[in-house]
Amino acid sequence: MNNKDAIVFSVVVITIMSLFGGVIGINYWDAQQVRVMYQQAYQRNLDCRTSMKTSTATHITDVCGPIPQFKDYQND
Repeated sequence: MNNKDAIVFSVVVITIMSLFGGVIGINYWDAQQVRVMYQQAYQRNLDCRTSMKTSTATHITDVCGPIPQFKDYQND
């Protein structure tokens, strides 16, 4: 194997590894964004419920909405 073949092989391997790394990175980023959105919605709901601690459960749910569920934020 001469130097030219070794360079071409190295470039091909690095390109393929970069593509796989990019796909894995994008999937990880998407998963993190879903977790962040859910956590923010959950925290807002919890803050709303905490501020209304003297109200009835029905009134709190009417004002603050239902407690967010993680499954509602997951990508299918």
